[in-house]
Amino acid sequence: MYCLDIPGEPGLSESERFPLASHAPETWLKSALDGLGIDICLLLGMSLGGWYALNFAITNPDRVAALSLVSAGGIARQKTSFILKALLFMMMGQYGQKRLAKAIYHNVQIPKEIIDYQAIVSKYFRPVTETLPIFTDEQLRALHVPIQYFGGAHDVLLDAKTSVKRLHTLIDNAEAHLITDSGHAIIDKFEEARDFLANHWSD
Repeated sequence: MYCLDIPGEPGLSESERFPLASHAPETWLKSALDGLGIDICLLLGMSLGGWYALNFAITNPDRVAALSLVSAGGIARQKTSFILKALLFMMMGQYGQKRLAKAIYHNVQIPKEIIDYQAIVSKYFRPVTETLPIFTDEQLRALHVPIQYFGGAHDVLLDAKTSVKRLHTLIDNAEAHLITDSGHAIIDKFEEARDFLANHWSD
């Protein structure tokens, strides 16, 4: 398993991000897989990483065996009003960081280590302000790889309810789940994601 750092994200492997409305995201991921010697892969992506994974499956369908998405962007609208709130929270010190974490995690008990990590991130990280491109009906219908999706009904960043509805409407084999008491950060579905991907892998 490889956990790739998207350039420009919290790991800051690069100082600049790729424009999402361009070929750069798919070109980067393709070159990364080429460099690792991986011809066909299973992809698991969360939030922006889910957008990257879905974008790659759409543009390079022959290289993806199955796809698991958690709170993935690009399927339904982004709640842009929350970006302004997040920027405000990040300027309010520890109080603001706790408010931001509560909004994102909803009712999940957040370990102190995560709060401390987010405090470091908020000092050096520039939030994504570019609106995530939404994939068209035609692009989603063309997907024939097995797809699993988890979205939180209380997601403050994305319209998860519409995401589930679009996936069920447009993709016959999509396993799309709306988690009724979860927010954007869904952290208890990764075993299910692992099993789903393993069941769709053949040597």
